[in-house]
Amino acid sequence: GIVPTKLEISYTAPIIDAYLAESQPVINSIKPLHGSSSGNEWIQIHGVGFINRKKLTCVFGDLESEDTIFISSSEIVCKTPKHLPGSVSFGVNNGVSSPENATLNWKFTFVPDALFLSITPTQGTLSGGTLVTIVGLFPSSPFVKSPHSFVCRFGRSGFVEATVFNLNQVSCITPRSDSPKSVEISLSFDGGNNFRSSNIWYSYQNEIEILKLTPNYGYKSMAGTSVFIHGRNFWNSTDLKCTFGSTSVPAMFLSPKIVSCKSPLYNSTRTAESLAVS
Repeated sequence: GIVPTKLEISYTAPIIDAYLAESQPVINSIKPLHGSSSGNEWIQIHGVGFINRKKLTCVFGDLESEDTIFISSSEIVCKTPKHLPGSVSFGVNNGVSSPENATLNWKFTFVPDALFLSITPTQGTLSGGTLVTIVGLFPSSPFVKSPHSFVCRFGRSGFVEATVFNLNQVSCITPRSDSPKSVEISLSFDGGNNFRSSNIWYSYQNEIEILKLTPNYGYKSMAGTSVFIHGRNFWNSTDLKCTFGSTSVPAMFLSPKIVSCKSPLYNSTRTAESLAVS
């Protein structure tokens, strides 16, 4: 007959999981080594031994990264958490259950967030080339390694290098735009890897066309003649100005087809000058 038998099966944790949990990667480089205290910025880590598993994370002191993306066993990217300004120990955890078990043998510095106050002017033409000055409070050296670290972005695609005057003022030359629109200005302090939103917008406008002036003459010794400029695509802006030769004066917007300006005092020996509205 049939003799019943009893089998006992025991289960143990897979050896591979135990090995992965104990195995810690070696970090060779972090780019950049600093970021905003408000977090939400991506950093790139190169090294050896990164493992593609759900528990893979970057560790900033006692905080873990907001998000971690495995690219290869030698490269990952992490999103920084919010943190008070200052330097913290940094490491990568391949799957250890608690952050304190990670090997934290690098330093990452959280810098105070940038404060944007204003831009001048707030609009310009589609052809670009407008000098825009941004005023605010920006990160200081040694976190910003060179003036070339500053990059302006207009919207999502217009990248231009910034000129740094001091830690309160930078300027950018606007890139071209394919259509009239308003775009947010963002600023990068690490060469274009991460951008800080300014919540300040720049408006691209159609090119201004001047058709006629009334009157089209004035007296050299007498400033203040009201000149009416007729044309197309004038902007209703406090930045609007008329330029007589090399002298600029404020312009008054009357309609998209008419603006007026007061002529400046004219000391040149020339009998005619160009006039532009911008």
